Amino acid sequence: MTNHNAMQSTLGKAIAIWATGGNINFAMATELREQGYDVASLAHAHRRFGEREYAKNTEAAH
Repeated sequence: MTNHNAMQSTLGKAIAIWATGGNINFAMATELREQGYDVASLAHAHRRFGEREYAKNTEAAH
């Protein structure tokens, strides 16, 4: 059996967390910074996307 969480990149995991409105932990942020990512910019971009999608989906449900 394949563990998809183990195969997912740190960036992919972080994006999934931000898209649901969550915050990544310090270790994950550190790993992303070490890989050259601007963590604050990524969080802002993916959180905004997640909020827009959530708003669009909840409006469609009403």
